Amino acid sequence: MLPSYESIRLQPHLPTTRSPLTSRPSFFVAGLAVTLASASGFDRRRYLALAEQLRAGSTVPEVYQQWLAATPLPPSRLLPPLLAMRARAA
Repeated sequence: MLPSYESIRLQPHLPTTRSPLTSRPSFFVAGLAVTLASASGFDRRRYLALAEQLRAGSTVPEVYQQWLAATPLPPSRLLPPLLAMRARAA
């Protein structure tokens, strides 16, 4: 069973001040789309197009580097469980 929203406590490594990710949710989601575009089994063109719609320029490597530096959810933590869920659903 998943924990309730109220029981989840912020971890020390999560940003507690406003960062580009918290002040602009579209930047965070655009970074997720770029991450998924790089993963096997996801439609690269479609996810990159989504990222650009959410935030123009988000597919530029330097901008993605900014996202990687600021995200509390790095690809190494996001992709393995997501890919496992996808494999089970297939």
